[in-house]
Amino acid sequence: YIAYHDQEWGRPLHEERALFELLCLETYQAGLSWEIVLNKRQAFKAVFHDYDYHAVASMTDQQLDALIDNPAIIRHKAKLYATRANAQAFLKLQ
Repeated sequence: YIAYHDQEWGRPLHEERALFELLCLETYQAGLSWEIVLNKRQAFKAVFHDYDYHAVASMTDQQLDALIDNPAIIRHKAKLYATRANAQAFLKLQ
């Protein structure tokens, strides 16, 4: 957590994939501690294609539903579906 605080937190982001990842992490954090989110960060990167928002935007309901069985991530259905919705909105903003 010290590395995140010292190297990432509060620093400007300009790269789109990093901005999308931060948006997603903030979504996962709702109602939970930031520590929980950071502990699951690498697993989220894996299941969401390293936050390639093009790939995430095209994920199917079946793919998202399958993630609910993955104990390495936060298994909140609305948050998982929000990740795809955020990717789709992210693409529209471009």
